[in-house]
This record gives sequence, structure tokens and C-alpha cells, in this order.
Amino acid sequence: MSRMKLYKQVLEDAQNLNDSLIELLNFMNNNHPVEEVASEIHPVSFEAIQVFLAEKSRQGFTTEIRSLIRQFGSNKLSELEPKVYPELWKAVEALAHGD
Repeated sequence: MSRMKLYKQVLEDAQNLNDSLIELLNFMNNNHPVEEVASEIHPVSFEAIQVFLAEKSRQGFTTEIRSLIRQFGSNKLSELEPKVYPELWKAVEALAHGD
């Protein structure tokens, strides 16, 4: 399994876990909706997104990735808030679908 597929699977698993936790919390709270905690969970680590972006960069998306990092509020990946990593990941994934 390639690293990119592995990272995609980890992200998907984390999102599924988040959905399951929300469902469990709703059940435990007598089915009264609980606020979504997705915004507080950051399933994408700095190391994971760094490797993912490096692979995409090698595929020829360097300029687009730099532009996206700027759109998310910084000139460097290391200066971005971890809470934007999942959104950045999805935006970079979309680059591959457009080629």
C-alpha cells in the first residue's frame, strides 16, 4: 500500500471514529443532540500532511500547494494551525482529480 493511500485510510478512519463518538455521545445523552466535536478533533498530524504534500509536490503540484498554503493563512506549512490540516488535505486531494 502506498503512503498516500495509507494516509487517506487513516484520515477516513479518524473521520469514521469521530462520527461514531458523536453517535455514542448522543445515545448517552438520552438522544439529545450533542454539539459536533469534529472541529476540535485534528486527525491529520503535521508529519502526515507534510509527507502527503511532498508526494503531491513531486507529482508537479508545487505551485498549487504553495498557493493553497497561502490561502489557509501562511507562507509555510509549519506555521499553519493544525485545525486546517484536514481542509488543506482535501483541497490538495482535489488537485489530483483536476488533472
